[in-house]
Amino acid sequence: MKKAAIYLLLMMGIGVLFPSCEQVLVDEFPIMETYYVESKTLPSVTIDSVKNFKTKFDGFIEANPRAKQHNKYQPIVDNIKGASLRIVITVDTAWLGDTTIYFARPMYE
Repeated sequence: MKKAAIYLLLMMGIGVLFPSCEQVLVDEFPIMETYYVESKTLPSVTIDSVKNFKTKFDGFIEANPRAKQHNKYQPIVDNIKGASLRIVITVDTAWLGDTTIYFARPMYE
């Protein structure tokens, strides 16, 4: 019984001595929260703005690869994917019967 209590106290001590890595990443990369907030608005902007945001975000990730472990990284990527998947259908009414369909290429595959 004493061994179990000592083991439990030791494990609790380790938790206090070594804080969560996720918290360290949140503190180390506070800009990820800004990127996340901006990425939530991507569906309401033009596809060029989405591409510009993706370029800016990819540059940050390339410079800071540890930021991929941040808890906001995957939601940001999901927001970019969702905003980049758009279908635009243009119908030229001057030429009856002609239809042009443009598909935006996904930014992450």
